[in-house]
Amino acid sequence: MWNLVTGQEIASLKGHPNNVVSIKYCSHSGLVFTVSTSYIKVWDIRDSAKCVRTLTSSGQVISGDACARTTTRTIASVQGEHQINQIALNPTGTMLYAAAGNSVRIWELNSKSPTRTRTGSAPWPSSLAAPCC
Repeated sequence: MWNLVTGQEIASLKGHPNNVVSIKYCSHSGLVFTVSTSYIKVWDIRDSAKCVRTLTSSGQVISGDACARTTTRTIASVQGEHQINQIALNPTGTMLYAAAGNSVRIWELNSKSPTRTRTGSAPWPSSLAAPCC
């Protein structure tokens, strides 16, 4: 993260198991979401850029940084997990959408748990027809 006025680095969000493929910032909560392999790291940039939670493609919620002990870069996902390709937030920052394989996991961020998963080509409920990012 950079201070665009001074050009100084503020913090680095480190410790991903492989390349970061997506990043989203929520101005409502001050949280940053980064994706690497089958993990979504949730960073609280108001608290020294600390990873406060790790979400997985299978729906697990892990307190803190689940990737902190990773010492080598890995391409293979843990059994039962899938590569997360993209994430999006709704306009109010209360819902997080994560695309992995042929499914989209929808997280309600206030409860910090997945609320539902959509797979295949089933039609979306009208309330999710146009989740703006």
